[in-house]
Amino acid sequence: MSMSRKHFNDLAQQLSFQKPNGSDKTLVMKTWVRCCLSVASVCNNHNSNFDKARFLDACGVPDRYK
Repeated sequence: MSMSRKHFNDLAQQLSFQKPNGSDKTLVMKTWVRCCLSVASVCNNHNSNFDKARFLDACGVPDRYK
């Protein structure tokens, strides 16, 4: 079964709920960003139409990490 847009939206929403407050230079923020990037990589492997930039925007990942 291929992952769909609905799956990607649900994942991005849940990751955005976990976004830490504060500076994007903190260890907690950097760890969260790495998790978002890892999930994006898995999504990309499961669906060739996956839009990484759109997903990371939906998660709330700061531009400097994209």
